[in-house]
Amino acid sequence: MPVGRPQLPAADPWSVTGAGLNQQIEPAGSGIPLSRHDHQRQIHARRAARRRAMQALYSWQLTQDDPRNILAEFREDEEHARADAEYFREILMGVTSRAAEFDRLLAPALGGRPLAQLDPIEHALLWLGAWELSDRLDVPYRVVINEAVDLAKKFGAEQSHRFVNGVLDALSRDLRCAERAARPAPRGKPRGS
Repeated sequence: MPVGRPQLPAADPWSVTGAGLNQQIEPAGSGIPLSRHDHQRQIHARRAARRRAMQALYSWQLTQDDPRNILAEFREDEEHARADAEYFREILMGVTSRAAEFDRLLAPALGGRPLAQLDPIEHALLWLGAWELSDRLDVPYRVVINEAVDLAKKFGAEQSHRFVNGVLDALSRDLRCAERAARPAPRGKPRGS
């Protein structure tokens, strides 16, 4: 083994990793490792929560209804059972209570585009990404961006995924500068390019 290479702790070989194949995943603050199956289920539930939050934020923009009413409406839907209900609630209530703050954070990264010209789907995804980048430090910034881009590809206008990617990448430079500095550059690209 080369000198200086970190030794991974011995663990269940079926656990999933962020740093190595044998490192177990622990939900933030729980102290209880997740099995590979439970980790995959959590990923799918979070993904569903993000999709439903995007839909709820879209609805909120169009109706200006009380977010608690939108929350109640979405909880009644049978699709809600597949989503991480608490994560969905945190997103919806967190974004709607701080939308103006997130708009101020997003404005410099919009490339001169006025907020009023944002498509409601793009705006919902940018709020969602801004909330995760600022409030959910347990979610890596690359995951935040990738999840928003995936939703933009499925639900946004033809090139909105590129716009969402650029805006959230710029925002992550401000909100997650320490995390970005600690991450290695992608292979084939020199650092800082």
